[in-house]
Amino acid sequence: MKSSLEKVDGRYRKVIKKINGIDSQQCVMCKQWKSLTEFPKSKKAYFGRWSYCYVCKTERNKNYHQKNPLQRILVSAKRRAHRKKIQFSLTQDDVSMPDICPVLGIPLKVSRTKRGESIKGLCRENSPSLDRINNSKGYVKGNVIIISYKANTIKNNATLEELKKIVSFYEQL
Repeated sequence: MKSSLEKVDGRYRKVIKKINGIDSQQCVMCKQWKSLTEFPKSKKAYFGRWSYCYVCKTERNKNYHQKNPLQRILVSAKRRAHRKKIQFSLTQDDVSMPDICPVLGIPLKVSRTKRGESIKGLCRENSPSLDRINNSKGYVKGNVIIISYKANTIKNNATLEELKKIVSFYEQL
């Protein structure tokens, strides 16, 4: 199989070839020649397409998120902060990833699930979740802690007084 890179203007560039009348390029990960429609679009890429196909991109993202859960959590928090127009100034040094949820004492496990889905065999409740201690503040150092998704959903928008009332009610039963 020929390489998909050729020297153009002193730099190596992707090559687009017609295979069976269809514009195709070679994925740099799986090395297969595929139709251009099987590559994500990119405004920065030389031919307007990424150098790896959708299948390889998905696998690459899954592996990255498994190996770097804290980075995934921070990127998601930054998006939420931008969407909600609240402050975000966290780095990986500002947050530590515990092995056990400090609230419920359950082990934290990184699962590969999409938002709102649960996959059989993967426990979303044990997934690490970034919690803002004071919801009136943004994602800033000293105002965040990583707890389990279950603990964070229990807390959600409840105040400390409301949580105490719930505990008091169930203790009386």
